[in-house]
Amino acid sequence: TPVAAIKLYGEMLDAGWVDSEERRLEYYRRIVRETSRLETLVERVLEKGQLTRREVRPEPGDVNSIIEGLAPSLLSLAPEGVADLRFELAEDLPLANLVHEGIRSIVTNLVENARKYAPVASGGEPILVRTQQDGATILLEVLDRGPGIPPSERGRIFEAFYRMGDERTRTARGTGLGLHLVALHVDAMGGTIEVRGRPGGGTWFRIALRPAPND
Repeated sequence: TPVAAIKLYGEMLDAGWVDSEERRLEYYRRIVRETSRLETLVERVLEKGQLTRREVRPEPGDVNSIIEGLAPSLLSLAPEGVADLRFELAEDLPLANLVHEGIRSIVTNLVENARKYAPVASGGEPILVRTQQDGATILLEVLDRGPGIPPSERGRIFEAFYRMGDERTRTARGTGLGLHLVALHVDAMGGTIEVRGRPGGGTWFRIALRPAPND
């Protein structure tokens, strides 16, 4: 965990066990890195508490506008030299019943999840963020070309702190809260979320949001 790593490296530096300046600098970098992980974990736990207490209220909003505002930040986090993210935003999308920060959190967490478990190689098909309209329903989708999620796991990935695979052999770091927060945000907005296999390989997350109420 971040706390254990920070304590270990801090104690080694404090006790003078690191005699190489290069190793000292590396340990300092690791402490900063683990502190960032801890900060993310704390923020997500606080976000979870806020959502559990129903402290957010949906209001009419433009899904496309929120995603367009978020896009530069998401694109800047792509691996160097890899165009791993693409947007397809439907024209004339009606207003949805939403929470602005909720949409930002949903898209950020789903893209982060795809980058972690379905990284795009140079020249590979990018992760797709898409909006569509289905009757009165507004759809927000994130699709990747990774290994996919087994049907037996799809019912559990939205549980708090749940992570697929074996903890002893897992290499991808995470808190196990990202997808749980996605589900909480969707529920707070009165929407639904489903995950399915993508034709041709990969994972397809689909969020359905209610249209904004007419005044």
